[in-house]
Amino acid sequence: DAYSKIFKECGLDFIVVEADPGVMGGSISHEFMAPAEIGEDILSYCSKCNLYFRDISRCKKCGESLENKRAIEVGHVFKLGDKYSKSLKVTFLDRSNQRKYFVMGCYGIGVSRIISSVIEQNHDKKGIIWPSSLAPFEVNMIIVDPANQDLFIQGLELEKTLQGLGLTVLVDDRLEQVGVKFNDAYLIGSPYILILGKNYLQDKKYELEVRATEERFSFNKEELINFFRDVN
Repeated sequence: DAYSKIFKECGLDFIVVEADPGVMGGSISHEFMAPAEIGEDILSYCSKCNLYFRDISRCKKCGESLENKRAIEVGHVFKLGDKYSKSLKVTFLDRSNQRKYFVMGCYGIGVSRIISSVIEQNHDKKGIIWPSSLAPFEVNMIIVDPANQDLFIQGLELEKTLQGLGLTVLVDDRLEQVGVKFNDAYLIGSPYILILGKNYLQDKKYELEVRATEERFSFNKEELINFFRDVN
């Protein structure tokens, strides 16, 4: 359950597969696999039962043929029982002063693999689309013309407002072409791109792009704050 909570918090699509304990031993072994086309591991999938297996050709439940799917192993759990504590004669005294063997487990989680798996599952042709839980900055604010004092001051004020909502904000106030700023924002991968430009100067409206859905919104300040309160 702990691993499942971690992977869900990371926004990772994953599968738990019963595996062969192999030389590690123990009674049960589970692998946590993230489906990805570049994955080095091959899973056997039954579309009828929606079940995944390791290294078999037919479904254990219905007997149908299986198809192969690639995945990245992001975690592995071995329930070793008392195999090693017995062989090493490692014991402890319980509350009743009875000598017992330690029940052991082996737990591995691939931190760097989680990052690469999340990127594989969350990207488009423009760049990375980080889940909010892993994003270096949740909001990438582009000030189109930072030489305009009205835009620049409003951008800094809005940064503080969003930070007050618990959001991490990157303000792009470089004297650079707006196309360059957008390309960099897509590469950084923030879930939300907020634009302060001509619409703010004309109508006090903020343009917001939601990277995961490619939706674009035009909000006044109150609407923008309410939006982030709802999603944060």
